[in-house]
Amino acid sequence: MPQWVQTNTDEKYGVVVYNFIADQDETKCELSLDVGDIVYIIEECEGWYRGYCTKNKALKGIFPKSFIQLKEATVELNGNDQEQVTPKESPVVKEVTSVLREWGIIWRDLFIQQKMKMFEDIRQMMFEMIDKRRQILSGTLPVDDMKELKQFVTSKIDYGNRLLDLDLVVRDQDGGVQNPKQLSTLEIYDEHVRATQRIRHEYQETMGSELHVNKKKTLASQSSSIFVFIKNFVCNVGDDTDILISLYDAKLGQFFSEFYIVKWSRKVRNIDDLYNLKCLYTDLGANDLKREKAYLVCQIVRIGIMETKDGDHGRKRTQGLRRPFGVAALDITEVMNGNTEVDEDKQFFVPFLQSSGEEFLETLIKRYISSPKDFNHKGQGLWISLKMLQGDFKQVIKEYPHLVNEKTAIARKMGFPEVIMPGKVRNDIYITLIQGEFEKGSKKTYKNVQVTMEVCTRDGRVLEDVLYPGAGDPATSVYKSVVYYQIKCPKWFETVKVC
Repeated sequence: MPQWVQTNTDEKYGVVVYNFIADQDETKCELSLDVGDIVYIIEECEGWYRGYCTKNKALKGIFPKSFIQLKEATVELNGNDQEQVTPKESPVVKEVTSVLREWGIIWRDLFIQQKMKMFEDIRQMMFEMIDKRRQILSGTLPVDDMKELKQFVTSKIDYGNRLLDLDLVVRDQDGGVQNPKQLSTLEIYDEHVRATQRIRHEYQETMGSELHVNKKKTLASQSSSIFVFIKNFVCNVGDDTDILISLYDAKLGQFFSEFYIVKWSRKVRNIDDLYNLKCLYTDLGANDLKREKAYLVCQIVRIGIMETKDGDHGRKRTQGLRRPFGVAALDITEVMNGNTEVDEDKQFFVPFLQSSGEEFLETLIKRYISSPKDFNHKGQGLWISLKMLQGDFKQVIKEYPHLVNEKTAIARKMGFPEVIMPGKVRNDIYITLIQGEFEKGSKKTYKNVQVTMEVCTRDGRVLEDVLYPGAGDPATSVYKSVVYYQIKCPKWFETVKVC
């Protein structure tokens, strides 16, 4: 018969993620739990935990392991050899969680009592604190912004407690909770007086700060971003592949953003990489959103030999050549104009058009856009999701930490944004390789031309790592173009950033 064993230090503290209703049979000793409850775990046995909920520490029972999400905690032994479990969460996060639980019960009572003005005020503050808590937990904020955010949260807590006639919390200058046992009676009284004065002016300060924030948001809202998430890529290439994705103006016939480059290997990929193929196209202004024909264009470049022909296996062939393979395009005009709203959970299938012979990728893009349904894609293409995000890059990171993180590639608009925020500095040069003309010379056929690009000083020294083919791809010292097979006048239209 399985035995109950004491849990290790990694399984002492958790949060309930599903409601669990205990069996009425008292012999089973089950413990009813609600979503969000905090549990302390004592023992485990074959898919079950035994412990208690912080709402009633005297009542112990068993509950399923799958209903609990474990959290990091430190375990210490006190003087009576009993375990003292302390969560490793930030003190501010713990305080916000506790306050939201307490306010949630009072909030429901306010609705029952039809105190709608107070109900709406508390609701707004709770939603605001939930959003700020999410931003703190994301771990993507700079130190200064994190400090400012914590002070904002603690001010909201104190203001809400005052409105609800709850106990006043004595804090230090950084917003942390002070220990009353370490202060004298007079010091506690002085702290209460200062806190009361601070909260008294909280409403006026809040109104003033909201006006300031709204003004900043008005400026930031003139800038927009497009979030793109590559879900899957299905294409029978046979070699390693570069997938170049960019925003394209079909009316002007030109790209207006940097490329996002996905390195797709023919071998088994790291599963973590598959879930982080994300890019944020930033610095889009009002004029960009009004473009008549805007597309998300994908170019597929095969990395391998020049040609794969039957009966040609004995010849020595050049490896690692960048060869054109095909394109795909998605019309996002309605999304950018705001006429169609899409969510990041909605997936789009973008069919793939393979190059026939030595057709230039630029020509292939125009043919695809002019006749998007006049080809058989055979189920090959990309699955992507996208979402329009309002605000500049800094605001997007704050408001959408669940979408944009440190692994998200950033592709900027090529050229100046319509709104240049104070402190923004950008020194980039974009070089576009357009076309060339090469004669046969003494040969019977035209040459296979690969253009190599380097940045050198006057004395011929090559500058290291100053060429950026696109977001998601590291800087390089040498850039090599796509190679077209025996073409007199190849057209590349490849852009590289120098910075």
